[in-house]
Amino acid sequence: MKQLLRVWPSLLAAVVVGCSTGPFLRPEAASGSFSAVNPACPGAQEVIEFTPQSQYWVVLRVYATLPGQYGSRGTELRVHFWFRYLKGSPWWSVMFPTPVERNRLFQERSRRTYLVTVSKPTVTIVLPDGSAREIPIPIFSKPYDPKNEGPIDFWANGVQVSPEELDSFTAIFPEVYVNGERLEVSPIQFKKAEDRYAPVLNC
Repeated sequence: MKQLLRVWPSLLAAVVVGCSTGPFLRPEAASGSFSAVNPACPGAQEVIEFTPQSQYWVVLRVYATLPGQYGSRGTELRVHFWFRYLKGSPWWSVMFPTPVERNRLFQERSRRTYLVTVSKPTVTIVLPDGSAREIPIPIFSKPYDPKNEGPIDFWANGVQVSPEELDSFTAIFPEVYVNGERLEVSPIQFKKAEDRYAPVLNC
């Protein structure tokens, strides 16, 4: 007990002041919203998310990592789909859904078939010197239903953009469609940044 009392002020200070983090690549785009890599836990590393207008529970998540971060082999671009089946409208149905409403949303949306198609299987990477190249994105290699990919791994490795550490780069996505509906993905500029965040002790 005495040992816990000695440690507690330090833990409280860490929560109040926040945890500093080393450099990471922060995404910026004209559209989209932001989240943590694991939405249940805080962190400085930001993910940018895009959703189709009429299928707003289908989420395309994009982030970039520097060498050594989350097992990154060089600077990587990580792209995956995720489903927030219980996301609804109006807002109170999201925050305080009844068990009946939660079950209805989950059953209705999880039973659907989702077909993701793209205009090309690559993302254009523009480096600070203006040079550009195409990198293949595995999930864009053929039409597919991300629902059949199994549980999402938020930390899964992505595609190497460079074997070196990049301070910045821009990713330009092809046209992406979910069940024929265009998913508006603005060009994403990644810039090296540092930040602080309040930790959650059980994460």
